[in-house]
Amino acid sequence: MPYPHLAVHGLDFTSDTDLAVACAQAHDNLNRDRVETLASLLRDIRNSSKDERTSENFQRQVWRDETLWRGGIMTDEDFRGVLDSAEFRTWFAEKTVQPLPTDSEQRTQHLRELLTELQERIFKIIGWKPWVESLRTLGLFFPDDLTGLARVGKLADLARAMGLPGGETNPVGTNRRVLDRLRAVLGPPAGGQVGTAERMLLPCELFLLIAPRLWVVRAGKNGEDEDFVLSNSMAMLGYHELPDPGQSTKEAFLAQVQAETELTKKQTEQRTRDLWSFANKIKERDIVVLPRKKDGPVHWGRITGDYKYREVLGQNRHTRPVKWEPMSAPRQAFGDRNDQVPLNQPRTVYRIETGADRVLEVLRNALSPFAATWNAMDRQARAEKLLLERKRVEALHLGLWADQQRHLAVLSGLSGTGKTQIALRYAKALTGAESNTGGPIEVVAVHPGWNDPG
Repeated sequence: MPYPHLAVHGLDFTSDTDLAVACAQAHDNLNRDRVETLASLLRDIRNSSKDERTSENFQRQVWRDETLWRGGIMTDEDFRGVLDSAEFRTWFAEKTVQPLPTDSEQRTQHLRELLTELQERIFKIIGWKPWVESLRTLGLFFPDDLTGLARVGKLADLARAMGLPGGETNPVGTNRRVLDRLRAVLGPPAGGQVGTAERMLLPCELFLLIAPRLWVVRAGKNGEDEDFVLSNSMAMLGYHELPDPGQSTKEAFLAQVQAETELTKKQTEQRTRDLWSFANKIKERDIVVLPRKKDGPVHWGRITGDYKYREVLGQNRHTRPVKWEPMSAPRQAFGDRNDQVPLNQPRTVYRIETGADRVLEVLRNALSPFAATWNAMDRQARAEKLLLERKRVEALHLGLWADQQRHLAVLSGLSGTGKTQIALRYAKALTGAESNTGGPIEVVAVHPGWNDPG
């Protein structure tokens, strides 16, 4: 399969049949309010004159709009710097009212050149090139040629999943190929501006189908339920005072909780959001991550079924079945505190978005290669009537394999505590060598001022 994450969802986007199924699912996932808002904005832009497009208020509205894609790097000061320039606004208005060439290749080249010039003009004003803001704004003016997937890397991932070239510095061509592929499978958009808005947003939802979906779900305010959920193949929320959300809408459930509990407004909103995500947003086969309290190891598994509200330990609990992986990853394998930010949000349930790929890479490295190595080490140690501490060997393994380019780990501790023996036994188990020296294993004495002789 050309894109590894697709195996998780059982779909091959290079197949027309599978892509059509995925598009139907993605269409069902579209936020209708977002579609209607975008359709209305596209309608207003299409009907606007050049003079209207030149005005500061008009351009401020379209440049700050995040209906297509949230986020970006431009600050309020950056927007003011760009949009205060009458020269920039006039140029942009003139460029967006010009009709595009009818030939597909010529249209693509014209938009490539426009995006390049747009970025260069903004760079002269604020000192950098804001890809997200530029792409999503151009998309509002040229909705038949650009998607709503304004993150260049995510767009390239989706294109590759479809079996298309991706990864160009200028992503206009990638947008064109993705839209052409969707048109070949689905036909042209129908339904006026609403249909156009749906087609623009569809790639965003398709990307979510192939993106690794990781959710942090904690187990008790102080981690009191961690051992229980791990040993009982589940994820579980406390929130005893919250009822089963059932088939209610999010708004109706929030109103119900407000009426039936004595929680503060902040508690109500936060716990309702958590439970709603837990019961409805987390899907089967999503990855759930459980970072233990007090910088303990990070456990992970896959959701294997639907939400259930049932009695557990004498109380009604909110649960999801989980197949937990046998291996955890030590917290330090994710890097320092700054790198661990995706795991440390002060929330009970949330999706890891920024940094998800890195978290998944570390978790995957904790799987089968270590299990086989550990089993070989443990068997040999038991034969010699020695005791190995699994968590220390696990930390060595993850340190060596956290970076696929540089396999390096540093063990610290007092002399005589077994650092060298652990490394030797790991090397022997990994390579199958019988001796501590010769063959694939070399022991080098290191001292202050040592240089690699190689």
